[in-house]
Amino acid sequence: MAQKEKCGFFRISQQDSCAKALNPVKLGSINFLTTAYPLSVINLALPFFGLILIGFFSGKLMRFKRSELGALNFFIVYITLPPMLYRLIAGAPFENLTNWPFILGTTLSTYLVFLTVFVIFTLSGQSSVSRAAVQASVASYGNVGYMGVPLMLAVFGEKAAVPATLILCFDSVLQFVLVPLLQVLGGHSKGGLGNTLLNILRKVLLHPFIIATALGFIASYFSYRPPQAIDKILTFLGLAAPACALFALGVTVALQPLRRVEWDLPVLTFVKLILHPILVLVVLLAMGGFPPMWVQVAVLMAALPTAANVFVMASHYESYEDGASSSILFNTMVSLATVTGLMVYMNAYGLPVSLSQLF
Repeated sequence: MAQKEKCGFFRISQQDSCAKALNPVKLGSINFLTTAYPLSVINLALPFFGLILIGFFSGKLMRFKRSELGALNFFIVYITLPPMLYRLIAGAPFENLTNWPFILGTTLSTYLVFLTVFVIFTLSGQSSVSRAAVQASVASYGNVGYMGVPLMLAVFGEKAAVPATLILCFDSVLQFVLVPLLQVLGGHSKGGLGNTLLNILRKVLLHPFIIATALGFIASYFSYRPPQAIDKILTFLGLAAPACALFALGVTVALQPLRRVEWDLPVLTFVKLILHPILVLVVLLAMGGFPPMWVQVAVLMAALPTAANVFVMASHYESYEDGASSSILFNTMVSLATVTGLMVYMNAYGLPVSLSQLF
């Protein structure tokens, strides 16, 4: 029996190339003798979500206060995740970092989801401009930091670092810009347009993920490698990032009270977990020319639940706080099934290579 090698989701024969195995296939054309069984995907997903559940139950049992998470979140956001992102980006070929069509396709998809939800909720008369902006963020801003990058690395390995980090940075910038500007229009901004624009610029330029990625770009371009001792420190910090981030995510979700459940909660959850990844797939296939693994990363990143930062924004602007809190808790729990299911499906059938196969 031919030996197998691991290639992303797939386990292939040695005579087959990794690129060939990662080419998406049409539904029903799978050869189960040349792919990993769904159990292997479940074995990968369960430890990942298990860390989130450990954090969730720890938060429930220990009854942490939200203020007590400050030190842990600081450690993750400022100390561990930036070194991990830096090392992954710095070690990537520079030409991969400037894939502007990919950046355009994924960011445009997120923007279209945001804009569609915002317009529908505003025009329906169900929401004010300020409230609709937060609802749109619930439907479009996934947990690409704490959850996204660690999951992509676990599933695809370090070759997924570039597309995952590009999505992390540009989706975050999009939210940093859109939500505050719409709050100005809705009359909920504190300080007026000028102050809001300065705050946006400050958040974008000084965000630790953006800084780490920018430094990684520079290091990749000049093929710079830090001294061995510094590199070891960065490595140790980076290794701590995934487990700490997933545990903290679980605790954060545990502290999100399921308050008043409104009619829009299942709607926003469906848009975030189902429609968003479908739109990303359609847009990337329509543009064409992307490596299959990059498309898989983009779709899986789009399928992630709402980021906890959305509740922070809702609290800051005092708009849709209960809804944001309930949505984060609800769609994170639902995503345990939907994200795992998507991984099993992609492992078994791959993704279409063209719009004609999709439709």
